[in-house]
Amino acid sequence: MCYRFELLEFEDCLFKNVDATYILHLEGNGRIDHIHDQLKTYHPSKKVYIVYNKGYKNCAKELKEQSSGNDIIHANITVFEHAQQYKHILVLEDDFIFNNDVSTHAKHVDDFLKWDASYVYQLGSNPLLALPIDMYHYRVIGMLGHANIYPFSSRKTLIDDFNNSKIQGSGIDIYLFKALPIYMYHKPLCYQTFPMTENRKTSWNGTFDNILISCTNLENEPEPGFTILYWIAKLIPFLLLLLVLCILYKVVPCLSCTGLKGKRVRR
Repeated sequence: MCYRFELLEFEDCLFKNVDATYILHLEGNGRIDHIHDQLKTYHPSKKVYIVYNKGYKNCAKELKEQSSGNDIIHANITVFEHAQQYKHILVLEDDFIFNNDVSTHAKHVDDFLKWDASYVYQLGSNPLLALPIDMYHYRVIGMLGHANIYPFSSRKTLIDDFNNSKIQGSGIDIYLFKALPIYMYHKPLCYQTFPMTENRKTSWNGTFDNILISCTNLENEPEPGFTILYWIAKLIPFLLLLLVLCILYKVVPCLSCTGLKGKRVRR
């Protein structure tokens, strides 16, 4: 067996509309104590599964390519198949770090999850563009995310796409942005850092990625890097809108002048 599911049950939880949480843990990476430390303080849902993954190097799996990115895709699909009885699930990787004030914002996340549709909701994101849909939530265009909440319909779509060999590449994140609408909370509620792991070496080790991680110090600590990324992503749409308005301001008068000159010539 490549996976083992350990169920933990709690009497209280952060998110009432999340039926179960799945924490993906690669066995032997030294993060199991970190998981239990986080769970001492934060109970994201009343049911929490620690998913022990032996990894593709220690357990034979039918992957598109023998790599950590494809192994993570396989682990996510395995979780989706296990979670058939749940409406909403939260999937965490084993380096998750909850924001200290997550409990004060949980109600707004629960309110969003009442929406009956197919989407992915990210408690933590690495957005490129973020467009507000109300006071608390943003539609996201980005590169990757983590701490994802999946409704049942979204999981079914992803299972079908995986079985039809549509999900390929270095990880599940990029495919999510192609396949489903992605939303995030207006501030990061869950973090992760980006040390030089095998997954980062194979998936997020380009020049731009390394510059971004280095400039924000996300290799070592989540803040202020995540807040900076969120603010930039929120600012870019307004800058683009301002650019379009400036162009229109310059172009429309010129077109009007050209039209008037044409009328004078015809006369």
